[in-house]
Amino acid sequence: MLPKPLRIIWGDLSVSELKKFGLFSLALMLTIGPYWMLRGIREAIFIDMVGVRWQPWGKIASFLLIIPLVLIYSKLIDLFKKEKLFFVIYSFYISMFLGIAFLVAYPQNSFISLAYTLFPFLYWLPGSIVGWVSYVIIESFGALAPALFWSFVASQTKTDEAKRGYGMILTITQVGTISGTILVANYSQTLGLPIMITIASFCIALVPFIINQSIEQKSDLVDTPFFRVNQPKTGFFEGLRLLITNPYLLGIFVVTTGYEIIGTMLEFQMNLLAHHTYPTKEAFAAFYARYGMMANSLTLVFALVGTSFFLRTLGLRICLLFFPIATGLVICGVRIFPVLPIVFTSMIILKGLSYALNNPAKEILYIPTTRDVKFKTKGWIDVFGIRSIKGAGAGINALFRNFSPIQTIGYSAPILLTIVSFWAIVARFVSVKHHKLVEKNKIIGNPEVIIDKQKNNT
Repeated sequence: MLPKPLRIIWGDLSVSELKKFGLFSLALMLTIGPYWMLRGIREAIFIDMVGVRWQPWGKIASFLLIIPLVLIYSKLIDLFKKEKLFFVIYSFYISMFLGIAFLVAYPQNSFISLAYTLFPFLYWLPGSIVGWVSYVIIESFGALAPALFWSFVASQTKTDEAKRGYGMILTITQVGTISGTILVANYSQTLGLPIMITIASFCIALVPFIINQSIEQKSDLVDTPFFRVNQPKTGFFEGLRLLITNPYLLGIFVVTTGYEIIGTMLEFQMNLLAHHTYPTKEAFAAFYARYGMMANSLTLVFALVGTSFFLRTLGLRICLLFFPIATGLVICGVRIFPVLPIVFTSMIILKGLSYALNNPAKEILYIPTTRDVKFKTKGWIDVFGIRSIKGAGAGINALFRNFSPIQTIGYSAPILLTIVSFWAIVARFVSVKHHKLVEKNKIIGNPEVIIDKQKNNT
């Protein structure tokens, strides 16, 4: 039994739920914590080896890479059991990260020379190919790994459990993100970025084994008819078909991606302003790590005092509506005071609210759905959808790359506020729809648009 203060925060978790969500929390902590280490390193390497004003094109390049990755990911879902997917996908990224560490440590090696020899078009790219490769690979990990994790968790969790356990996952995860960013902020300039990348890779390597252990807990949830909707194997584009033909799933797409274009544009402005103050890659990595540390510290506070409590007491609808409203207020603040401290603080607030409130709220929306929706449609939304929206934001940044940050914020503010308004309307729609699905004991998916769980019992 949890101590009384934790029961107030998370609710009455049973012993089996405590074990299950404890393992989930550890797995996400060892995914997101190292990712935040790599994220700051990615920005530092790219800015040093390519240039800060080319960052929007780095986002666009990441979006282009995501398209084949989503297709491969959709195929892997049909080929492997969900717990085995972690071994396949994480092994690929660990090998890539270790390769990046080597290339950063030895930027004048024969492998890079061979790449330019075999692919002469690489000479057209500004800066070093190492900066571009590190950017798109680390960015794609930040898209695929969390999407896979939350798909797995949604397939193992009921709505009432999620309102208790998701707060625990977010709280423990922040221990990893804060620790990772503190490590980079304090030691990146002494140990060097390749060592930081290697440490992050080692932590990530533990995640598939933790996921496998959570399966071995043999939760009775997995055997319930709700999670045994028998479906034939489907193709690459099944997740996309479901997305574009179902209003509820399109609504999840808007709720998931609404913040991304805003965050992409504000982050670019922050990087432009910060680059003048922190000109070297090690100093910029330390700055970005401090940004991550503060954002994740705020997320930890929100997760402790708000995530589970607000989901259980205020309900899903209010939680989904609160974030777009808060985002609109932040945009107004940045428009009035477009300076680094305000942009920096605004990004911290938005990141904290995104991770601690909006993300767990939107993940609950996937619970009344089938396996194809949880893994394939969610893959299209979290991987392709988010990156396409970030690509759109990067495209706008590219148009204004020669303008001052103040001008860019001024020109974009009305557009962003319009997006926020539409996002809030859709958030209300999906929250109402989710309530009806749970109330009527139905789920969204295929082979039919609506599958009655009671009929599936027979």
